[in-house]
Amino acid sequence: MAKTAEDNFRIEVWDREEQALSETISRSPDSTVSQAAWQAAIRRRPGMLLIHYNSRHVMEKILTPGEVKIPPQTMIEGSVHAGLALPLGTFANGMCCGPGADPVRTMQR
Repeated sequence: MAKTAEDNFRIEVWDREEQALSETISRSPDSTVSQAAWQAAIRRRPGMLLIHYNSRHVMEKILTPGEVKIPPQTMIEGSVHAGLALPLGTFANGMCCGPGADPVRTMQR
């Protein structure tokens, strides 16, 4: 995501000790979009330190509840892959199943 002069709002994910930046989740010129991303980040990044900025001003800073569920080896190029979505290969054969769900055939044309 390229940083522009209009990207005033951003959300960063840090480790609990605020020693290492894990990722920047969102950059946006829109406060409403940034607030929505903030709420989603709180739910999707348990046990991480989130910092919400408006330019250089810290608007919100929170250590999210819960334990970190992401093993360190899933940190790839500054991005945390939490395994919250299904892998793309799941859809290759037209079948998809979520946790505890029965397989469902996707519509084929």
